[in-house]
Amino acid sequence: MGQVIETDEQGQLVITAELLGSVQPHSRYKVEAIGTRLVVEPDPAAEQRRQAYEEWLKEWDELAEEIGKVWPAGVSAVDVVSEMRR
Repeated sequence: MGQVIETDEQGQLVITAELLGSVQPHSRYKVEAIGTRLVVEPDPAAEQRRQAYEEWLKEWDELAEEIGKVWPAGVSAVDVVSEMRR
């Protein structure tokens, strides 16, 4: 079942989250005008960017884990940089 929405003073449409289903904040959508219809679909490139970002975070977590295995207890990164500058 559809819902009627209207443009605001600037001619913009606001589509509520309940119309889009379960969405994350800042989700991206592709909007296409086909004749007199607007077609709104999730942006497939946004999913690819999300997956790439999650992979990037995973790689950094793995690097941090490797460093943590050999990092001396009680020594901060600030201590190391300070020592290197001397």
